[in-house]
Amino acid sequence: MDLSNLDLEKAANALLILITGLLTFFGIRRGMRGGGPASPAKPEHSTFEVAGAIVDSSAVRMLSREVTGQAIAITDQTKAIRDDTDVRRQQIETVKDQTRALLTLEEEIKELRHELSRRRG
Repeated sequence: MDLSNLDLEKAANALLILITGLLTFFGIRRGMRGGGPASPAKPEHSTFEVAGAIVDSSAVRMLSREVTGQAIAITDQTKAIRDDTDVRRQQIETVKDQTRALLTLEEEIKELRHELSRRRG
């Protein structure tokens, strides 16, 4: 059996559908047998709970300032990198020009040597 051709996403989806179907089947079956809720509600002892969160806006403002500061720092760093890149490109061009000049001088030296050897000989 070659498992390399097996599509794992389809297999995972099929397994998920199978498990969901089994859980649904057993849940419906248990509900029919029970005939009602598992624990009857007691109206005299009912409770009501309200949960909430108090959000302090100073933390949000501080986070906003930090994010803004990071954005400014990243922008400055990007500008510095671009400037450095421009300087390096100029240096590369200077080195290329100097290399071309050296090659030209080398050719001239070869020509002068050849001419000197011709005059001597």
